Amino acid sequence: MTDDKFLDESLKPSAITPDGYWVLPDGHKCDLRHVQLELPDGRGKEWVVGVALSAEGVYDVCPECKTRMNESMILIMENYHYLVARCCDKLLLYENQKLNVRKMR
Repeated sequence: MTDDKFLDESLKPSAITPDGYWVLPDGHKCDLRHVQLELPDGRGKEWVVGVALSAEGVYDVCPECKTRMNESMILIMENYHYLVARCCDKLLLYENQKLNVRKMR
């Protein structure tokens, strides 16, 4: 599925497995490292270039609900990244300049 494009509105943390696979509504699994997502608010489309299976050390507290981040991950794209906030079942989009990559293991 390396040429597939997906609209991220159907992508929710509850549909992402702990090992970085997106379970589509029809039950098929798609490796998130091989998808292009359409970003909200006219930001265009970007390929997921990496998946950090833990956000530990980068995000310790959810920016949305302020709870401790457990089982969170980061979907890294060229210019943006999604914080997968399982606590809120939301994807939080940020520019990569706000991602402190040096802390990632």
